[in-house]
Amino acid sequence: SLDATNVDGSNRTAHPLYRLSGTHVRVAMTYNNMHATDPFDYTVKTAGAIDYTQGVTTSLGPKMVYKADAAGKLHKFQRYHYVLRVTLLATGTLGKIDAFTLLTNLAVAVGLLGVAVTVVDTACEFLVSNFDDMKYDNRNDWMTLEALKTFAVEEGILDRFSEETGMALLQTDVMKAIKARAEAKREASDEVAMMKASLGEGGGGGGDS
Repeated sequence: SLDATNVDGSNRTAHPLYRLSGTHVRVAMTYNNMHATDPFDYTVKTAGAIDYTQGVTTSLGPKMVYKADAAGKLHKFQRYHYVLRVTLLATGTLGKIDAFTLLTNLAVAVGLLGVAVTVVDTACEFLVSNFDDMKYDNRNDWMTLEALKTFAVEEGILDRFSEETGMALLQTDVMKAIKARAEAKREASDEVAMMKASLGEGGGGGGDS
């Protein structure tokens, strides 16, 4: 009889229990219109996957039914309807490049960077005594570079390096002025040396006479 059926018993030899004899089928669909190889291709493409699990309960829940026996007496039964369970899962990413959104995000990023710089500078004003000089005053670096450039031009280091590398030296007005001053210094030094030499010779001759 129906009331004698044990749902926790095996429906057949070497088969699972009645309540664990269902099958669960899962269908997963992934939608995407963003393609790395072609960023302006918005064609929606789908990748699907299907898998299943056997030996699970797929009951829709209990249902009370009444059956009459041969004598006409009603009997109440609690039945569990088992079906094939199918789960549909749709996921993915769909989007499109929007110029307004892009510019808005860039503006927000620039604003956040400005706020960060302001916060850091304000904190450093209280923590570092000469913060303004260290951040904004670059006169020492400028003077160092100018001194090195002047020395390289006056000593002919840049000219020799230009010849060795085969690169043409850019003759700017500043470079020409430095070379002119260096040439004037050399000429003045040569004149002073010649005067000293002539005075030395004249002084030595007078002593001999």
